[in-house]
Amino acid sequence: MTEPADTNGYGAVLAQVRTAHERDYLKSALDVLLKNLYHTEPKPLEEIAEELLPYAIGKALVASLRLAHAADTAAAMETFLSGLASALGTFRVVKLELAFEPQEETVAIVSRWVRQCLGADSIIDTSLDPLLLGGARIAFAGKYREVNLADMIESALIREESRIQEMLL
Repeated sequence: MTEPADTNGYGAVLAQVRTAHERDYLKSALDVLLKNLYHTEPKPLEEIAEELLPYAIGKALVASLRLAHAADTAAAMETFLSGLASALGTFRVVKLELAFEPQEETVAIVSRWVRQCLGADSIIDTSLDPLLLGGARIAFAGKYREVNLADMIESALIREESRIQEMLL
């Protein structure tokens, strides 16, 4: 799947956002940055990004602002940040319920796969359901799929019920 053209300068930042959680962090940070613009003594952009964002997203945000010359004036920065906040709302979200809290490596692998298969505008939203046994629930674009070990075992037991009874008798 090809990447969309980055005509607005947000591409480097949006490419770093892999999860709904990271999207929400970025949205909050953008709100803080926008409010900070018109303080009498505004905090430096890098300081706010470092405090509020994961490293990769903060670094991409600062670089994109500078590259677009949006950091030159408060009005240009406001336009850029507001546009980026709007762009965050265009992500398509794949909901993924897991029986475990995914580690960074798992998030990286799954989000890379989702973007390769569904497009660069797709992110994952993970949640924890300890009742799932060896599987996941996935919801995307109105479609739902559940795959887990407990269901597979139950199906196999039902399919083989008569054979199992014969073995036990």
